[in-house]
Amino acid sequence: MASTFNSGDIPRPDITGVDVTSMMLSFDNSKLLVGSNVNAGFVRVYKYTESSNTWSTETTINGNSNDNMGNSVSFSWDGDIIAAGAPGNNKVYLYKDTSSSSNWSSYDYDTISGTSSSLFGWSVSLSCDIGNHVAVGAPGENKVYVYQKSGTAFNTWSSVYTRTWSTSDFYNTIYESSGLQYLVDSNGNEYAGTSTLIYLRVPHSVPSVRFGHSVHLSGFGEYLAVGAPGSHVGTLNTSDVTYVGGGSPQYFKCYRDVSPYDARNNTSTSRAHRQLGHVMCFKTSRSDLSWDTSTHGSSIISQHGDTIEGYTEDDTDHMPASYEPSHAFGFPAAGTCVQISLDGSRLAVGSPYYSLAGKQSGYDVGRIDGYNITEGNTWAKAPGSVLGSASHHMGKQFCLDYKGNRMGVSTRKGSGGTGSAFAFDFSGLGWYEVIPGIDWLGHPALECCSM
Repeated sequence: MASTFNSGDIPRPDITGVDVTSMMLSFDNSKLLVGSNVNAGFVRVYKYTESSNTWSTETTINGNSNDNMGNSVSFSWDGDIIAAGAPGNNKVYLYKDTSSSSNWSSYDYDTISGTSSSLFGWSVSLSCDIGNHVAVGAPGENKVYVYQKSGTAFNTWSSVYTRTWSTSDFYNTIYESSGLQYLVDSNGNEYAGTSTLIYLRVPHSVPSVRFGHSVHLSGFGEYLAVGAPGSHVGTLNTSDVTYVGGGSPQYFKCYRDVSPYDARNNTSTSRAHRQLGHVMCFKTSRSDLSWDTSTHGSSIISQHGDTIEGYTEDDTDHMPASYEPSHAFGFPAAGTCVQISLDGSRLAVGSPYYSLAGKQSGYDVGRIDGYNITEGNTWAKAPGSVLGSASHHMGKQFCLDYKGNRMGVSTRKGSGGTGSAFAFDFSGLGWYEVIPGIDWLGHPALECCSM
């Protein structure tokens, strides 16, 4: 059940009983778009009236059977165009308000369909200025599509650009330069390896990469950010690990939590393992901001910045060799949520399964990292990563303002646990809280910190 915090003089809309899975405000904050992906799903538009200081429902649009409509929603800045993902049936629904009073009493619509079982519509993002482009993520087939409205009529959307993930884009690796790796032979005996590099493959099927799990078009549609957080890897065994440096381990012992006595190996629970995840960004060079590669050629689209990979405490030599057995290989699922600024200069990446090494209290705290683009077209990590509290998955849901200087964040433990909302501003040196965390579901605000 969703809840909001009633602050100041503006009341909240009544969303009692609505399982909200996505939402977005218009630019002037006068309209709120809400999506609920339960079963058929639906989207709903609320309108704020300043004179009466009230919210009212303007329209509710229901999905079709098993649509899961509203899994992701996007709203134009004027609040007159809606994109709603329906990955249950691999569709995206687009709506345009045509009413003379701009109250959604009438609207045009169009439907875009994807490939079966592709999860087409898991994520959607409009170019919010005039809403003539929409990016669609299909993580079931590791593809991202950009559709462009090609005529004056609203139902003239056509696919103009497709990006398919390939193994050359990213390879899950963990670099161990701090000490030897502990491996287990066929008799269950531990022994120390001789190399400092371990490769962790995408172990099962290509869809586990989930390229397109999150997408975000910049406000004018010039830049596109794509998140590929991966899915649950499950248990790590010999088919999942390429060990560089002698020996033939029976399986790799992936340590988690507090001590080597609580290791997770191929005979125990698989709760611990996900993928590092990665994020890629793209841009169009066209002055008219077109993504139409059929008309203008594929060279108009290029990668914007380098590929960002998920951060884990064990991949950059954070712990001395003497602590090696208690390492906690975190698979943070970077790219679960991504946001890029209007001018493409700042990127925010959510890693909700990031964990602090060797600490049960630091399990799945989550983090959000900010990046600034450099003159060399690479992403430079900004100071001050935002960290959550244990098991509250900071970085699963957040929104960056169009300039990239303010960020709204929500956290939640499980499907019915505690949750909080935060607002952060970027000072140039790091993120800082604008207001203390706001609690919801009747629980205290969660501790949140910046590092």
